[in-house]
Amino acid sequence: EQQHFLSTLSTTFPFFICSSASKWMVSPTMPSSTGRHALRKNLRDASHHGDLARRHVTFDENGGNANENGIHTNEDPRSQFARGHISDEDEDKKPPNLPRRCSLLNDLTNSNSELARFLLANNMNEEDEDHGLLFDGLKSVRNLATRFLTGEDGVNEVRPLGTNKAWFYSLALEPMEVRRERIIMLSEAYAIFGALFLGGTWVLYEWGSSFGYGGCWSDQTGCHPAVDRAFEAVMAMSIIANIFLAMFASFLWLMSILFSGSHQNWVYGVRNLLLLCHLLITAVLVLSTAGIALGLYAKFTPNWPELAVTFSFLATVVGYGIWATANIAAEEISLEYYHFPNWFKWAFFPFPMLQKGGRKKIRDAAERRAKELKKRAYQERT
Repeated sequence: EQQHFLSTLSTTFPFFICSSASKWMVSPTMPSSTGRHALRKNLRDASHHGDLARRHVTFDENGGNANENGIHTNEDPRSQFARGHISDEDEDKKPPNLPRRCSLLNDLTNSNSELARFLLANNMNEEDEDHGLLFDGLKSVRNLATRFLTGEDGVNEVRPLGTNKAWFYSLALEPMEVRRERIIMLSEAYAIFGALFLGGTWVLYEWGSSFGYGGCWSDQTGCHPAVDRAFEAVMAMSIIANIFLAMFASFLWLMSILFSGSHQNWVYGVRNLLLLCHLLITAVLVLSTAGIALGLYAKFTPNWPELAVTFSFLATVVGYGIWATANIAAEEISLEYYHFPNWFKWAFFPFPMLQKGGRKKIRDAAERRAKELKKRAYQERT
């Protein structure tokens, strides 16, 4: 019986100990992400507003916290780990780049900045200045040409920026979490297109070059050797644009992954590199189209029916693509379209500019979009 009791006790005692301990022990758990953010926010608020309780709490028997010189103070020792803030007496000593988000807000309030002019801020300082008779005459000619090309009728209308940077200003005004992801996606798209389309550019070169499967194959065909030289030059520029589009877009892709999450104005700061990528991809489109046209001419001359059919098909595809893209740009991103350069609008998106009513519709839609973007930018940063 004694042995049976001992064996039963040895079997049930560990289970009794574990079940009793589980009732009294609390497993240590880390606070959730929301809880940690709330704790850090409370610490920043207490540090910024000067918590009154910190002035009366003592940390040792002498009524203060002794520093390295033996002087007792009422300063909370945790304050050295809190995020710093700018006091009233140090406001004049604040460095100009602190905080970084203010640089974009400063451009919004500065009527001479590109961003304020993008949002159609009323800037007539240039019109009020007197530069002399010759300059005023040249300015009048410029304004007349601008009104002829863009359809501006009112003298107080804000002139377009005339830059393709307008593609990217609206992205710089998006909330932080949105623009941080989209700049990575945008640079990735540029880089992947440049890398993948290089194969298509090389296939086009081999198809139309006299060193490959094309070119003016005989002197009796009526195809001048200058066509071959022009094709070689066009495709050389297309390959250059294609390669360096992939290069610079990859640089932007890597830097955006590294810095877009911690840099408030990253999209606005890299707008020049984005402009380069956009111009390079536009150059690839133009040069590839020109290369196809030259290759068709060299291959089918003097077979004029085949040449007419292929040229007509090429013109239909390119023309319809430009028309559809122009309608999207004019109706959906009218503010960006309004600020595009005149050469760019007339070369790629000319159809909405052909009628005066269409130009007025673009200006009205641009004003509505500008108000919406400006309101959203201030709400996100203030």
